[in-house]
Amino acid sequence: MLFRTASLALLGLAALVVASPSSALSATKMNVVLLGDSYSAGNGASHDYYGPAGCYRSKDNWAEKYRAWLGESTAAPLVNRACSGGVVANIFGARSHGDDAQLEAVTVPGTVGKDDLGARNELRRQRKCETRYPGDEAYRVEAASAFSLAGSTTVTYRCWRYMEPQAEAVSKDTDLVLLTMGGNDLQFSEIVKQCYVAGIRDPGECRKMVEGLDPTDPSGIKHIPAVEADLRTMLIELRRKMRPDARIVLLGYPYLERDEDVEIKLRFRDSYNLGERIRYFQRLGDEAQERAVAAANASDDPGAGVVFIGRSPASGPTARTIKERFKGHEPTGVGKNDDRWIVEPTDTVLKETWYHPNPRGQEEYAWALKEFGDFGTAVPAIKGAGSVDLVFVIDTTGSMGDAIGSVKEGAQRLVASVRASSKSARFALVDYRDFAERIGD
Repeated sequence: MLFRTASLALLGLAALVVASPSSALSATKMNVVLLGDSYSAGNGASHDYYGPAGCYRSKDNWAEKYRAWLGESTAAPLVNRACSGGVVANIFGARSHGDDAQLEAVTVPGTVGKDDLGARNELRRQRKCETRYPGDEAYRVEAASAFSLAGSTTVTYRCWRYMEPQAEAVSKDTDLVLLTMGGNDLQFSEIVKQCYVAGIRDPGECRKMVEGLDPTDPSGIKHIPAVEADLRTMLIELRRKMRPDARIVLLGYPYLERDEDVEIKLRFRDSYNLGERIRYFQRLGDEAQERAVAAANASDDPGAGVVFIGRSPASGPTARTIKERFKGHEPTGVGKNDDRWIVEPTDTVLKETWYHPNPRGQEEYAWALKEFGDFGTAVPAIKGAGSVDLVFVIDTTGSMGDAIGSVKEGAQRLVASVRASSKSARFALVDYRDFAERIGD
């Protein structure tokens, strides 16, 4: 018999596995879901995008690279629900793709009204106002008019495309959620246009966007507290959808400006210290994200833990934040940085990719995740057709508190995995109490 120990990322639980020589200890399938905005979807990663129009999802984005790395040791399917232009509200709320309706018409025999069921069925049969991405994208359909002539009726429909809430892809089976979020809530694309794009940018408009001076436009520094509150609420709700042993990873953004002393001018009439102010603005954004994550983790609701890779190192002395990784490789508002890891307008005519990580930048985001391994979410399992004896050794001391729930869930998952992948299995449970004589538990 071959003895193997399954080391679990669960507090207070150890498992001793006694398996036949034909079986091998490995990680089970690890379900990964990607949510968020354009920095998650993959804008700038490649020119081969897929998925719903306007989302710019890429198979070459940082999450796919991280998934491939995980796949070297465990099956790690990835579901991408991130979409360019996404805001915090799109995680749990549907997102409209504009107010303009798509018009579609069908013709059916006889004289019927616009609400005729047969006409609606014909619309479905012809696959009009129908998405290729069910569960991700959908259409709201409204009958607009009916016109009858010569024994038939043409019914016209208005169809509005919308994205389903991204979080619908997340369930108790999800082990890891990855996302970037918050930039568009602060008007990222408008800030880029007014502060960086040659021929369009304007110091006065840039100042207004970065500082948040327009009370009718939720942008810039003054709007950060509102975005922080929305992030906190969203993360708490996301935690509730997941198991306590799962993880949510929020990644930050790189600086949009390499240098502190960059100033933009408009024909000597106006100027703005872009470098200093936009970097300050982004630091405030990191701090807000960090507070939102801390508040979510401190909430009383049970659920997945949240990790923030943003303002300060979070995984020991070797971990680097996104901004640290991109240091010296950011774009600049004056001149050109040939060593940049971010797409600029001179690189492509596809404006949706401007000021997003290029292929090298995508690699750096992936490395930021690799430094954390699997975030403790991969649960060991036994592969092969052999027989397995599994012994759980569990700390039942009162000091375990609420963590005992996570231990129970983890044990149940491991039992299910062993049963599914072995010819036969036996299970035993041993409990113990640490320092019982001292704590009286």
